[in-house]
Amino acid sequence: MKLLRSICVYWGPREESAEACAQRLRSYFDEIECEFPALNRWYEVGIPKKRQGSVGCASDYDLVRLTRLVAKGVNRYDVPPREIIKDLGFRIPLYDRRRGDTCTGLGIHCGCYSRWTTNSVVLNVASEPSASGLDREDVIEKIFDIGVKVWNAETGMAFLQHELDPIVERRFSSKLVSSRGWP
Repeated sequence: MKLLRSICVYWGPREESAEACAQRLRSYFDEIECEFPALNRWYEVGIPKKRQGSVGCASDYDLVRLTRLVAKGVNRYDVPPREIIKDLGFRIPLYDRRRGDTCTGLGIHCGCYSRWTTNSVVLNVASEPSASGLDREDVIEKIFDIGVKVWNAETGMAFLQHELDPIVERRFSSKLVSSRGWP
């Protein structure tokens, strides 16, 4: 049975440059790695396998390269000339590239100041219960607190989800570990 841990933080409209978002992302990488060395390697999604070795690990990027990664995540209109939609900020999908029992994804949406969407950081860890070492509530809550602090988040939640029947119905039972901003 797989266990899904989701740690999500959200904040409202906040116009930030790619560099400001990259600085927050650098701090997030550093603080998470300091507390949880198992979460120290993050890679760009969508890099062809042949180039993955030459591109390197996003969590090792200096601030200039991290800013370029964030800037690459701008939203554009679908039709030519595909202009940038500035008020939608930046989207950065990352993953840990592990194989086997654990898979971790990190999605960042920052610099958004549209009233139609929100900024967020969502960390999902899917694994066998003890494979990642991230199966304790206190660990999940600590990662959550780091996200709230670094991103200056207004709301969020962290929860465990146990898959009850993965083949037939895809039903889940969830346990809320921590939340901020909701009654």
